[in-house]
Formats: sequence, structure tokens, C-alpha cells
Amino acid sequence: MTFEQCPAELDVLFVPGGTGRTKAVLNQKALHFLTDRGAQAKYVTSVCTGALVLGAAGLLNGYRAGTHWSVRDLLPLVGATPVNERVVIDGNRIPGGGITAGIDFGLTLLAKLVDEEAAQTSQLAMEYAPEPPFDAGLPDQAPPAVVERLTTMMAGPIGEITRALEDLRPGDTDRPIR
Repeated sequence: MTFEQCPAELDVLFVPGGTGRTKAVLNQKALHFLTDRGAQAKYVTSVCTGALVLGAAGLLNGYRAGTHWSVRDLLPLVGATPVNERVVIDGNRIPGGGITAGIDFGLTLLAKLVDEEAAQTSQLAMEYAPEPPFDAGLPDQAPPAVVERLTTMMAGPIGEITRALEDLRPGDTDRPIR
């Protein structure tokens, strides 16, 4: 469906993360759409780096938010307060943390939309009972060499989104931020 075909009132406005985040932050039509629908949505949500896109649309200004650890320090650029949690609930804003936190986010949102039993049923159906083979899922748990390796691998994309967010300025009439 196109932006124009999308209903004006949504129960859930959801922005995923991933590699398209910089293009979304630079897309005025997408940001205007998010700003408009987010003003009326029952829940304004994201997972991973989708929080940066929500923020670029002005939808996280003054709210607490989570995102992938590698870009959490960019949240203040879009007016959000960074929180190191897998799922952050602040009013009707529900930004989830990085990648696998999307499952926790989905179950949390399902509990809000339906009820906890529905969320627990889904969790059981997925057999979601994580037992990671390594204790390296967060930078403060992983060996320093592993953190450095991933940080180096992600430097290009992180620099790209950082520059895009830094170019957004309050009062810019072409962009609906802050």
C-alpha cells in the first residue's frame, strides 16, 4: 500500500530497523508520513535502528527510547533519551532494542493489543526460551576484541546515519523533526 492509501488512524505505527534507515531519514515524504500517522496512532513503535527514523520524524522528542547498542548514543540527536533496555515503554511509545529484542518487543506489544495469555501462547508456540551459547550479547559482556571487531565492521553505516542525523536541524521547514 502507498502512503496515500494508508488509513489515517492506526492502532500501531511500526518502523523496523536495518540497512534502509539512512534512506528513510533522508526521505522527506516518509518522514512526513510518519509524523502525520504517529500523531494519531494508538502506539508508535520501532525495533532496533527504526528508533532513529521515528526520532527523525520528531516522534521520540522528549521520550525514552532504546535501539541497537551501536547507535544508542545517537538518540539525543533526535530528541530522545537513550535507555539500555530491550523494550522501552514511555506512554504510547514502544521502541525495542537491537535485532533479537524484536521478539521481546513483539510479545510485549501483543500483550498490550490482546492480552498476556495471547503473548504467552505465542512465546510457547515459538519455543522462545533463549539460552545463548555465549555471554557476548552486549558490549559489556563480550570480549573486547569482539566488540572492537564489530565496531570496526559497523563504522561505515554508523558514520552514514550519524551524518544524516546531524544534518537535520530544528526549524528546518523541509523536515518534520524536533
